Amino acid sequence: MSAIRKILPESSLGSQEQAEIVLELVYLMTVADGRMEERELAAFRTMVDGVRGGPVSEGDFVELLDRFAGPAHPEDIVARVKQIVPSLAPEHRELAFKLAIGLALSDGDAHDDENELVGVLFESLALDATRADALASEVRAAFASV
Repeated sequence: MSAIRKILPESSLGSQEQAEIVLELVYLMTVADGRMEERELAAFRTMVDGVRGGPVSEGDFVELLDRFAGPAHPEDIVARVKQIVPSLAPEHRELAFKLAIGLALSDGDAHDDENELVGVLFESLALDATRADALASEVRAAFASV
């Protein structure tokens, strides 16, 4: 989890609504391959605590997972990403991208569906390609150093 902590914000996002959008985007990234492994679940839990600015109760965490569990097919996940990205404030877009990549890397098994969704997320967030590459490199470096 130390790699995940390296890419988390220093404090909460300040807005519960913005935190929920970031977390849902990250969640969708990891379920793109049809499963959530134990390492991914633990990494996501660390992200929830970090994005919300402190530990979340087990009940709140389970409720969050239940709320995000809607889309199951790749096309539904893509549609959901495209639906919620416009509500994400510009200042949180890079964080969402970094955390999504981090969660995809957390199980040590980059899946094709996750890779495709990174592309959808990149386009939906309207990130500059050079900046997106730099962000992805930061995340990979965080994982390589642990």
